[in-house]
Amino acid sequence: MADTDHLEKLMQGLDPGFRAIVLHSADAIVVVDRAGTVRFANPAAEALFGRPAESLVERPFGYPVLAGETSEIDIPRPRRDTAIAEIRVVEVPWRGEQAWLATLRDVTPRRRLESQLRRARAGLEREVQARTAELRRTVDELRSANAELERYVRLSAAGTRYSGRVALDEVVAAACRALDTDLNVSGMAVTYSGLPTVLGDARQLQQLFEILIGAAVQRCRTGPDPEVVVRSGAMTDCWCVTVQDNGAEVEPRFQEGVFAGRGGDGASAGLTVCGRIVAGHGGTIWLESTPGEGAAVHFTLPAAG
Repeated sequence: MADTDHLEKLMQGLDPGFRAIVLHSADAIVVVDRAGTVRFANPAAEALFGRPAESLVERPFGYPVLAGETSEIDIPRPRRDTAIAEIRVVEVPWRGEQAWLATLRDVTPRRRLESQLRRARAGLEREVQARTAELRRTVDELRSANAELERYVRLSAAGTRYSGRVALDEVVAAACRALDTDLNVSGMAVTYSGLPTVLGDARQLQQLFEILIGAAVQRCRTGPDPEVVVRSGAMTDCWCVTVQDNGAEVEPRFQEGVFAGRGGDGASAGLTVCGRIVAGHGGTIWLESTPGEGAAVHFTLPAAG
């Protein structure tokens, strides 16, 4: 881009050493007079500003020149992205007058890299916060599971039988209210209606549905239009209830014994509680999962008659 003849005219009479420095400097060098007019621009300045020297010289510099200070300026460039330059200014004699010599270093790649690093760091911090929140929920679930297991053991030891009439529509609605935040964040739709009335403990059955629907939310995290459908079917002396989701498949090796405590994470502990609750109501619980069709948890509860 450099116009050699134009530069030669600008540099006539200058010290040869100075000429060599400014011509071969990787940094842009601009001389600005007291009136703020550019008197000289070297080839690196042409590259930085994206314009030939003749379109820079004898025109206003347009940026503050403060001797002894270092600052950064944004340089709009024709048909190119805006450049970010670090500018240092010193006072120098020029053609018998005092002027400012501004050295500009292109720091655009560095600033872009720093911006990318800041975004990456912010993303990592958000991920850490999300993981931390998830771990806290897991800890809370484990504590709740332990408390429920202790309660179940006490009731079982006392030979307790549940005889209360529990409307499952109301229980599922309460479970959804308790999971309101998770359901809203995930966009999960929970569909249910016409569920039966069974014999049991309303609080335990609500916890049963909370754990099963919460597990469905986790399986459906990466899929579109997540949905859970709760339905029921009558059997001889009990009801079979199904909680069906459209999330990820549960591998066969994880299906058997999933409600019997064969796992060490928070989700397994929660499903163990589900097994205990259903067993305490005299029922059975099992899981089926087919690729592309999500997972279905089936369990039986005694009919209210």
